[in-house]
Amino acid sequence: YNRPVATCFSNGRDIGAAMILAGWAVAFIRYSDRYLSEQATARSARRGLWTMQFQEPADYRRANRAGHPALPPPDPACAIKGNLNAKGVRIFHRPGEQGYDEVRINAADGERWFCSVADAKAAGWRSRR
Repeated sequence: YNRPVATCFSNGRDIGAAMILAGWAVAFIRYSDRYLSEQATARSARRGLWTMQFQEPADYRRANRAGHPALPPPDPACAIKGNLNAKGVRIFHRPGEQGYDEVRINAADGERWFCSVADAKAAGWRSRR
C-alpha cells in the first residue's frame, strides 16, 4: 500500500522494542526481523502475552481474511471499488489495479461501488496513487 513505516523513540529508547521485550506486543515478522531478539527474550521469560496461549495477530488476520472472501459488486458492470483509507480519504480502485482484490467494501462505513470513473470522481472520490 506504499505506506510509511517508522520507529518511534522516547528519550532515545525504541518504544516498539520496549513493548515487545515486555511482552505487550509481538514482532511483525512479515516485514522485518528487527525485533526477533526482543521477542525471543520475552517469550523465554514468559512476559506479558507469553504467560498464556494466544493467537498471534498475523494469524488472526490471515484466518479472518480467508473466512471472508470479497463480495462481488451488486451489478457486475459496476466493479469500481470506493473505499476509505485510514485517514478517511475517499479512494477508488479499478479492476486489475494493484491491491484491488484485497480491498473490501463496507457500506456501513460509507464505502461503495461505482459504475464508472466519472461517477466516482463526481461523487468526490479520487483514484489510487
